[in-house]
Amino acid sequence: MINPLSQWTQFWYEKALAYFPQIQNRMTSIQSSIFWNLLQRIFYNPVITAFELSIRELNAFLAAAVEKLTFDSLTEMSKGEQLSPEAQRFQIIKTILQEYSDIIIGKDLWLSKSVLGNDLYSHLVNPEKVKDMKNRQKQFKQYKKSGPLDLLALIRNFRTHYDQQPLELRQKVFNHKNLDHVAAVQDYYSYFDQKFPGFLLFVYDAASFAKSSALGEFYYNPCTVDILDFDTCYASFAQLFQRHFNHLLDYERFKKLFEQTLKQTKFLSHEIVVNQSWIEDMEDKFEIKEKLPKTGRKMSESSMKERASPMRKQRKNSRNSTY
Repeated sequence: MINPLSQWTQFWYEKALAYFPQIQNRMTSIQSSIFWNLLQRIFYNPVITAFELSIRELNAFLAAAVEKLTFDSLTEMSKGEQLSPEAQRFQIIKTILQEYSDIIIGKDLWLSKSVLGNDLYSHLVNPEKVKDMKNRQKQFKQYKKSGPLDLLALIRNFRTHYDQQPLELRQKVFNHKNLDHVAAVQDYYSYFDQKFPGFLLFVYDAASFAKSSALGEFYYNPCTVDILDFDTCYASFAQLFQRHFNHLLDYERFKKLFEQTLKQTKFLSHEIVVNQSWIEDMEDKFEIKEKLPKTGRKMSESSMKERASPMRKQRKNSRNSTY
């Protein structure tokens, strides 16, 4: 019996051979060598190769998604510039993640001992100051918020700086000294996937709605809907919440979230127009909702208490260099 997979790989391998002369001159010699190595790996063992490549793609996706979802829209708008349609879509996605965090990551604060365990929680909330081999002070990043964007940033940051984290913590929580092989990275992501079922896949599906060129490579089929139309936005996210969490998205609650942004068009539909005052209101709302109480950071985990609206800090366009 003929193996259909062998026929399929042979067909595409021959296609690659025919196409190669067209791209050969555009590649350096080392790229050409890597190209042929990768091509043969794909065609002779496509499943294993796709598995390995999926981990790399996941790493790259999270890096790009965190950058886009944490983009400071207010700084851009304070310069008198309008947000691009893409930036508006990301702001919508970001707001929905924060509003429905109880559904997406659970009713309990993710940044808690009960969820993460004492060791990882203490390291994230009250990180110790240590010195490296050159006797220089090293400061680990301190996490102060329990929102889904902060969880997404943690997953990205901790993997990026995994080797700089305390060795005992790495081995105890994630069972690996480093992430230098595919199985270790797989176990790392599995830890968070089991802690927060559906979270990463929801973010992946939701991010496609942004129609971003920065994320386009991670999707086989481009998004064909536009969430800047309110009814389309509701219908699209209602499907995601039903699919990933078996949750019925309440229409009135969803509409109330965007009341300040709705603009009726000549076709009697409602367009979402992201404006500065709405972003500021949302930032204040979620600052109160997500910020971990100081008592939780320094002494013990207590329940969230009502706090006054925060003073908005001046933003800086600088990257955080802590681990």
